[in-house]
Amino acid sequence: MIGRIAPVVTFIACASALAAASLFDNAQQQAQKRYAQGDYQAAARQFTDPYRRGVAQYRSGDYEAAAQSFRDNKRPEVAQQAKYNLGNALFKIGEYEAAAAAYEAALTADPEDDDASYNLGLTRIIMAEAELADEDEEAAKQEEEQADQEQDQSQQEQQSEQNQEQQQGDQQQQSEKSQ
Repeated sequence: MIGRIAPVVTFIACASALAAASLFDNAQQQAQKRYAQGDYQAAARQFTDPYRRGVAQYRSGDYEAAAQSFRDNKRPEVAQQAKYNLGNALFKIGEYEAAAAAYEAALTADPEDDDASYNLGLTRIIMAEAELADEDEEAAKQEEEQADQEQDQSQQEQQSEQNQEQQQGDQQQQSEKSQ
């Protein structure tokens, strides 16, 4: 019987030690544990460091909050990564011009960053395609407006012809009555 109690006592002692250890974790350690477990939202709420909070927010899909956290970064040792990640977050929310500026800033800090260079190129392509789509949309809008104007003009001409015919008919009736 004593042989069975020893493993249980050992297990309880270990579990108590682990529970006590987590009680002594600081907020950053707790946040890091939540991040490692994949609970990015909880980690984001607990991280006080803007860069780490931004990474957790990005991983949770909160790209706007992540962008702000990356902007708030004050740690020089992750400044270049914060600029790159800012670009990624802005790209995700469709702010392509701001994303391009962030990638350019990341490349200024590290011209050898292949990922930033690639993402900048991709962002510029998307911006160019969007500009072409805007131009196409504007051209289609102008064509539609021109077609509407031509239709209006045609209707006005038809109305004018009808009015003239009506006036001629009225004049002819009056001249017949006079005779």
